[in-house]
Amino acid sequence: MQIDASARVDTVLRQLPPAAHIFISYHTDCIGCSLAHFCTLEEVSQHYRLDLQRLIADLQGSQSLQSSVEE
Repeated sequence: MQIDASARVDTVLRQLPPAAHIFISYHTDCIGCSLAHFCTLEEVSQHYRLDLQRLIADLQGSQSLQSSVEE
């Protein structure tokens, strides 16, 4: 999956379940939030004052973890 600033939180979570741990580690309220369907990663980074590039890199890292588990 392509993870970039315009990716929606719910899409990331549905396609990449290990990403939940990343959102939790950043102390966001994205897990279970009714707005996750609408929020982009850029909006999350602005709201929580996170480094967007670091968030994306961490999410991409969880993508590689999922790939190794699926093999």
